[in-house]
Amino acid sequence: MRYTVRYDEFAGAWAVIDTKSLGQVIAIHDNPDDAKDGAWAEEEGWRKCHPPTPRILNVGKAL
Repeated sequence: MRYTVRYDEFAGAWAVIDTKSLGQVIAIHDNPDDAKDGAWAEEEGWRKCHPPTPRILNVGKAL
């Protein structure tokens, strides 16, 4: 997976990092679930990614 999620202790937040772009931070989130969803959404922009996170599946069902 191109995008990874890491906790940044200095910022006190979760970062979505592009591993193929010299570790560029793409987004910052307050909780790990939002960060994982953000990383998956970024990955989805490059190629079809399966399986989606459980939270994304639940959002799709709610709509």
